[in-house]
Amino acid sequence: MAVFASDCFAGFSFKNGTKYIMGVRLQNTVRGHDDYILMKPVSSKNYSCDCNYAHISVQLITGSYEIVCCEWVRMNDGKSLQVKMRSNGDRCYCEFE
Repeated sequence: MAVFASDCFAGFSFKNGTKYIMGVRLQNTVRGHDDYILMKPVSSKNYSCDCNYAHISVQLITGSYEIVCCEWVRMNDGKSLQVKMRSNGDRCYCEFE
């Protein structure tokens, strides 16, 4: 007889479309702690947690300062977040799919 525990697992996808290192901070809504993801330029990562949604903050890390792209927005299960730079390169923004 097999017994399976059923937990709710959420999946998120992050895409860094910039030339900078990207830092993502996720507030896990179930466990009450923060998780951190550091991403290389022009890269993608998947993340799983035991929550239905997370609050996230995303920053780009340059050589001398940080650029805040989006701060403490709610990201629901199954969503994808892509970080892009504006055409003149002075600001970044988060785009959800």
